[in-house]
Amino acid sequence: MHCEPAAISNLSLAAVDMAGHLKTVWYFVEIVLGFSVIIFVHELGHFLAAKWAGVRVEQFAIGFFREVFGFTRGETRYSFNLLPLGGYVKMLGQEDFEIDTTGELQVKDDPRSFANKPVGRRMIIVSAGVVMNLLFAGLLFMIVFLIGMNVPSPRIGSVLPDSPAALAGLEPGDVVRDINGEKINEFNEITMAVVLAKPGQTLDFEVQRNGKVVHVPVTPERDPKADRLQAGIGSAMSPVLLVVGPEYKLKNWHDPRPGDRIVEVDGTKVTDANANTVLTHLLSDPLDAKNVVVERPVDPTKEDSPTERVKIDIKPRLLLRRGDISDNPPNLLGLVPFLRVNSVDPDGRADLAGLEPGDIILEWDGIRNPDIRQIDKDVRASATRDPSYPEQDIPIRIRRPRTGQDMWITLRPKVRVTPLIGTRSAPDIQASLRRYGFEVYAEDWLHVASIVSEYSGEPTPAAQSGLPAGAQITKVGDQPVNTWLELAQQFREHVGQTVALGYKLDNAAEQTVEFHVPQSIRAALGVGPQAQIVSIGGKETVDVEVKKDGDRMKVPVSHPLGLHAAL
Repeated sequence: MHCEPAAISNLSLAAVDMAGHLKTVWYFVEIVLGFSVIIFVHELGHFLAAKWAGVRVEQFAIGFFREVFGFTRGETRYSFNLLPLGGYVKMLGQEDFEIDTTGELQVKDDPRSFANKPVGRRMIIVSAGVVMNLLFAGLLFMIVFLIGMNVPSPRIGSVLPDSPAALAGLEPGDVVRDINGEKINEFNEITMAVVLAKPGQTLDFEVQRNGKVVHVPVTPERDPKADRLQAGIGSAMSPVLLVVGPEYKLKNWHDPRPGDRIVEVDGTKVTDANANTVLTHLLSDPLDAKNVVVERPVDPTKEDSPTERVKIDIKPRLLLRRGDISDNPPNLLGLVPFLRVNSVDPDGRADLAGLEPGDIILEWDGIRNPDIRQIDKDVRASATRDPSYPEQDIPIRIRRPRTGQDMWITLRPKVRVTPLIGTRSAPDIQASLRRYGFEVYAEDWLHVASIVSEYSGEPTPAAQSGLPAGAQITKVGDQPVNTWLELAQQFREHVGQTVALGYKLDNAAEQTVEFHVPQSIRAALGVGPQAQIVSIGGKETVDVEVKKDGDRMKVPVSHPLGLHAAL
């Protein structure tokens, strides 16, 4: 089976602080207070320097607008004003001139006037604000590092499919100790090492895996959307849910919720030590995880609310991985599902065009039943069609599941231009067709977008069967199927057999084709997609052509490319 189907849950695992509207407001308050402190320290520098230089300070104010309260000490009025956005220092002679009773401009002659001080002292007063900010920043850094702060560990939590890290053999749970001889202490240092690498440079990752030290050569690739190098790895997982998919509802007590902490999976307690292993298993194939227990507060609105344990129901989704170096889209034995919109940025270009999460892509800029590579390529090309107008309209035909209707929309990707420099960003549709790096499919719409004809020079089971593109699959043998996951499960149960596949095309009567489900090494071994194949015939890696131009590299047998080559 060249593209092994799996199920993946619609959960995002990360640390999260329970936040509501009041919490959001408090974030803005913190930002205002933070700027106020910085500006206050800045003005305090001017104030202290002025006092040192013998300049009369008439007022030292915290905030602006009207005074709320204050006091006078000596010759200076200390004020606390209505708007706490910084402050200011008013010095005698700071304006350089005053108007006397005759209406003429005269220079202040007071010896304590700012204007009458030597140039050197005036320079010190003017620059004291910046110097004070620098000293304050240094003091804060010293305090933070003396007390300590939380940073993400250098443990790899996730590896995107077909990424440089996946091809090189990095695995979730690996702890990165060293990159090209530089010691790694936290995950952010891994990100910086990748971003700052030279194009085409191979980085030597020294990782600790199952008590052993392993060296993994990784060659980062440029991410066209972010316009920087990336390796395709994420930080260590936390058992706390950050977000959940739109199919989960707060009113359903047994649906997962943001803030839930996963404490148990199939009887295995989830700890910081085993979180990566257990949660990767859960995310890769939740069909195999029957009992998932979370801990959640009884009353989420109260920070000190007691918690209780709840068994949650996880809805799996379809996951397909490429298994060869061709331009074939991910597929299920040659059957390609339709793509679905995963998310739309609020007030972004896709949102303004009328695109909604859940919409099924039927046609993209003249490409019928497009795959993700075709869409990505077309979006990038749209900015080069007319150099004078990089933002070009793209016509899209979609099917809206909630209405059951097909409709056309026009989407214009956004291109950002850097002022003065004039550089342009990659076009962005401000919507996503991916989730956790995987394509999102119309799982509950069992229609075939297209048929992949060949896989590594051999005809696919779908091509051999003669099933037409656009067909709606209705049954496998006598078993009705309504979703792609049900179809994948039926294929798993009929590995090595030929089954009658029922389908409908447009409004025609139901027809059948003979569909052969080939044997696979995972099926033969009785292991699912969550299992890690570490060696075949004593070999952990194989030499594989990874690009059409003949480039070859060592690929682990755990990757579909390496697995196919090893067999």
